[in-house]
Amino acid sequence: MLLLIKYLNNWYFVLPIQIIAPAKTDKAGAVYACPMKCEGDKTYDKEGSCPTCKMDLKPGKN
Repeated sequence: MLLLIKYLNNWYFVLPIQIIAPAKTDKAGAVYACPMKCEGDKTYDKEGSCPTCKMDLKPGKN
């Protein structure tokens, strides 16, 4: 996408700058679990979704 900008009676084509958010990093030793407890007290070491109900896993206590 190009932007057309007028500056001092002249027109310029400008490429917009994209700001990219840094990638999320998992906290060392973080534990994630299903909020619905579909699989009892089963925990995971990475963020994601519950394989049973597909809800997002929530951070829990170690």
